[in-house]
This record gives sequence, C-alpha cells and structure tokens, in this order.
Amino acid sequence: MNTILVTDIFGKTAALDEIAANIAHEVEVLDPYNAKIMNFNDEAEAYRYFASEIGLEAYAALLLETITAKTGPIMLIGFSVGAAAIWKISDLAAASNIASAIGFYGSQIRYSADIVPLFPVKLIFPAAEPYFSISELIATLSNTDNVQIQQVTSLHGFMNRHSQNFDTADYEQFMKELSAI
Repeated sequence: MNTILVTDIFGKTAALDEIAANIAHEVEVLDPYNAKIMNFNDEAEAYRYFASEIGLEAYAALLLETITAKTGPIMLIGFSVGAAAIWKISDLAAASNIASAIGFYGSQIRYSADIVPLFPVKLIFPAAEPYFSISELIATLSNTDNVQIQQVTSLHGFMNRHSQNFDTADYEQFMKELSAI
C-alpha cells in the first residue's frame, strides 16, 4: 500500500516528518511547495502565501497527478488544505486507485460538501471553526456515502506542532491510530 501524507499550508516541516516516521511503513509526503522548507513565521503568513501562490485547485491537481502516477492501492492522510485537496478529487474516476483516506480539519470541504467520495474517507473535525458552523457541515456530510465523521474537542491544527492549536493528547491518540495503518 502506498501512503501519502498531504500537507497543510505549512508544507514540509520537521513536525510532518515526525508523523511520517511514526507510520509503520514507507510514507511519501506531498506538499504544495515541492519539498522546499518554507519556514513561515505564523499561520497567517503561511495562509497568505498558499492562497496567493498555490491555491486549493492547483494543490488538488498536483495530488491527482501524483496518485495517477502510482500503481497499486493508495492511502491518503491529509491535514487542513491537504484534507480539502483529497476531498476535491475524491469523486473523480482518475482517483480509482485510492483505497481510503483520512482528513484532519479540512475546513475548505465546506465549499464542496456535495461531493460523494468513491472511496472511504474518515473526516476528523475540530470542536469549532471561527468562520463557519462545524455542526452544520457535519450534519450536511453525515449521510454521505463512504464518509465517516469524528469530531474532537481540540481546535484546527491540533496535529501540527507549528500551530498555536497543537494538542498533545489528541496528537498522541491519532498517532497511535496512524502508526497502526
């Protein structure tokens, strides 16, 4: 099984490499910056750069290009905009080699909640988001085929040591799950 970690707006970081290292088999990291370490000062700077220089559509296209070049089944694990990129391609026939996916706090999913994934997707949402209602999004997605939803008490970014919302307890819980994949 090919496993691909699809990064958030921070791209490739030491924290993400730590997640990859704790998964029992080889993991590929896909980031929007071609593996260049960006060293953003904060989330606001990372968001501005991602939004102006890359964008979700281009990131989803890069993901689709990456998975179509692979043979064999693929497991995707995405964080924030990475989860949204996974969601964006999840109903495309070209993504037929994806066996399953996990998406952490993919807030941009709200803009394409009508998608019905062709493979099982587990979405892990934070307790709240500042710009929209998580509970409304969960209600919208709750009866969607191939979608499993979990909500945690932490905030957006809880898996990212670079985020002000990093949460040790939820991080450790999900790392146990991811290391068993």
